[in-house]
Order: sequence, then C-alpha cells, then structure tokens
Amino acid sequence: MSACIAGLEIGFSYLLICTLYGSVDEQVIFKLFGLAYPLGFVLVIMGKSALFTEQTLVLALPVLNRQRSFLEMLSVWGWVI
Repeated sequence: MSACIAGLEIGFSYLLICTLYGSVDEQVIFKLFGLAYPLGFVLVIMGKSALFTEQTLVLALPVLNRQRSFLEMLSVWGWVI
C-alpha cells in the first residue's frame, strides 16, 4: 500500500508540471520545472512512503564496499523485478 501511495505522490509532481505549463509564461516555465519535479520526492519522504528506488540502495552498498560482485547484485535485482 505504501508503494502505491508513493506512486501517487510522485505523480503529483507531474500534475504540478502540467498545471504550470498551462498557466505560466514560457520564460519562467523551465526554471519552475526544475523546482516542481523534486516536489514529488519531497512528498514521498515527508509521507514516509516506500519507493522501489529506496530498496535498490540496500543491494548496491555491498557491491560498493566490495563485499559482493556486480553480477550477484544483478541476479538479485532480476529476481526482484
């Protein structure tokens, strides 16, 4: 359930970008896009929701510390995805 909520929160940033595109001047719009996109991620963090991208770090850290191989990590990701 938390992953579904996180998807909706990320979708909020897309909705905000669409709303801004229709109501703001073209000179300002691209600067606002840079601020609107991360807002969805901020909502996910504030809502303490679970995103799939958070789970990938747990598998990548042992590879970065050279405790596991890159192929082992890809194998686990293959099973998960």
